[in-house]
Amino acid sequence: MCDGGDGCAVKVAVRIRPLLEKEVAEQARVCSRVINDHQVVLGKDRAFTFDNLFDENAAQKEIYDACISSLMTQFFKGYNCTILAYGQTGSGKTHTMGTGDLSRVSPEEQGIVPRVARDIFATIKEKKRRAARSGVDLSITCRLSYIEIYNEALKDLLRPSTPSRHLQIREDSSGEIVVTGVYEQEVSSCEDMIQQLQIGTFARTTGSTLMNESSSRSHSILTVILVQHQMSAADVAVMGGSSRGRVKGATVSKLHLVDLAGSERNKKTQAVGQRFRESVSINSGLLALGNVISVLGEQNAPPSAAPTSTRPANSPSEPAHTGGDLAENNTTTTTTTQHQQQQQQQREEVPGGGVAAEEAEQGVGHLSDSFARRSLAPEGSEGLKAAAAIDGGAVSAGGALPAAARRTHVPYRDSKLTRLLQDSLGGNASTLMIACVSPADSNFEETLNTLKYANRAKNIRNKPVINADPRQLVADRLRNELAACKKALAAHGIQDPTAAAAEGGGDAAAEGLQSAASALSGGVCSRKACAAARGQLAACRLALAANGVPEPGGGGGGDAPAERCRELQQEYGTMEADLTASLHDEP
Repeated sequence: MCDGGDGCAVKVAVRIRPLLEKEVAEQARVCSRVINDHQVVLGKDRAFTFDNLFDENAAQKEIYDACISSLMTQFFKGYNCTILAYGQTGSGKTHTMGTGDLSRVSPEEQGIVPRVARDIFATIKEKKRRAARSGVDLSITCRLSYIEIYNEALKDLLRPSTPSRHLQIREDSSGEIVVTGVYEQEVSSCEDMIQQLQIGTFARTTGSTLMNESSSRSHSILTVILVQHQMSAADVAVMGGSSRGRVKGATVSKLHLVDLAGSERNKKTQAVGQRFRESVSINSGLLALGNVISVLGEQNAPPSAAPTSTRPANSPSEPAHTGGDLAENNTTTTTTTQHQQQQQQQREEVPGGGVAAEEAEQGVGHLSDSFARRSLAPEGSEGLKAAAAIDGGAVSAGGALPAAARRTHVPYRDSKLTRLLQDSLGGNASTLMIACVSPADSNFEETLNTLKYANRAKNIRNKPVINADPRQLVADRLRNELAACKKALAAHGIQDPTAAAAEGGGDAAAEGLQSAASALSGGVCSRKACAAARGQLAACRLALAANGVPEPGGGGGGDAPAERCRELQQEYGTMEADLTASLHDEP
């Protein structure tokens, strides 16, 4: 999915749901028009282009095949992946994700999560069948956790009795975001996984509003953890039939399936009491998410990219702006009024519109620190300078923020939702955002804002890597170097010293050296296999140096063969000692 060294862009798909019976009864008109599989026009002339576009007739299978299948391939290769459903309340996010009550849904109407469960275990079965045919011992385990964020508190949906204070968001030694205290259930079949999904679904907080009879009142994150390890039959024999230690070389990948609560306008939902407090919390989390998307999108957007705006062309009295940062203007300086206009536009573009931001402000203060600082800054350029300095921005002498001085701070810590999605947005993951929208003209503003933020998300670039144990990477490097050295030996007609040692037999180190090729061929990174490979590699390099042949890749060479031979003889002796010691230890 990546297209170069700069990482890979977040993929964005848009799904337009059909008109609801209520909307038809209210004589709502369709305000969206699908041009092709990638482009949609909203209203008269607001065009947006995305990676995938699905109209109201799109089937669940069509969405899965077009968007999810490629992610599952990445997932089994060892990459972290995220599927994120985003949009207004009642736009079809839970239906698309398939995290509702499956007993009421036919197999054809099941969403992404049940199909992922079937795909995972079908792939596991096929991989094990191929491994057995190739003489490889393949071990795959699958675990899952399920949490929700309700009123900015974490809840373990698989163990609802766990106190919220026991669940903490932490960053581990490798920089990965983890939730400590959450229960992880190992599952061995598709049925087992779906059963756990239903347990979590029934524990999730839902409620009825005027716009949605079964509205999700929380954000939910279902995480599937896949641990894979393969070991050749020959290496198992070298290990004395023991498979202990194999987890050391495991590839561990995570798949996050995120179903967000929808943004709400109180004048439409008519929420009061607890439902209103829930909507404030929901909108606050989505506002923080919108801020993160904006900052990440601005960092990667082309400098000449034209802003997507709901306003008409800029007049002399209205400064140009791109993605929330003020454009460079050599003739006028930024005033407090202009800052307020820019701030208001950003708020309006959050899904749910300006009302979402206003309702969030009425809550307990989960707004973005950036917005809060700027709105509380005293009037005049000095106040704006102080606010921008806190944000890490650069302000010119006249008080204007140059376009080149884009913010580098990403406000992940503004909410638990953005903190949990830190790896998925701008980090180590392949991410797909599915923006669910309504075609009704009564929801025009919410649909427009959702499409704007989905459009900005396309500029976010992640940097996914295969999540292999570092020792596995060492084993891969040894395997490649060993193959290159043996190829050089054959090309110059030099006898392979490891083959000669194997023919002599009777020596534990020689037998260990011979076993290295078969052990590493299965991707093993045990101490014993790596020690054998290092010894075998040193022997091959010694033979090349003795014959004045440069080592592959430019290491060593024929310029000083005698000196290189002495170095390699010393290295070879050390490797033999290491290998002999490892033969008596656990791998």
